[in-house]
Amino acid sequence: MSRFLRTTATLLMALVALRSGAEQLAQTAVKRPPLRERLTFGLQARLDSEVAFIDAVVDTVGRGELPESLVDRTFFWARKRGAEQTGLRRHRRPIIYFRPALLAQTTKLDIEITPDP
Repeated sequence: MSRFLRTTATLLMALVALRSGAEQLAQTAVKRPPLRERLTFGLQARLDSEVAFIDAVVDTVGRGELPESLVDRTFFWARKRGAEQTGLRRHRRPIIYFRPALLAQTTKLDIEITPDP
């Protein structure tokens, strides 16, 4: 009987160790860069006015007035649109599509994008 208890205890300890290791792995795999960083680099925002607009978007999302899912959806659309070939045969920065598209959507939803005071 003691052999059975030892084997059971060993298996339980192994399962606990395996589960805690899997949880740590899952937590590190889910980490995403902050929204401001994703938007700034992903949309290739370079001008001060573009970065200020992104800061206002991040502030509005942080206040809970603007859904992050709407921002993400517009972000991916703008990146796809910016990567398409234009008549000029060159790629355009996605921020030039993101800003008017997001403003059009927020106007329909009656959401104002403003920076924190």
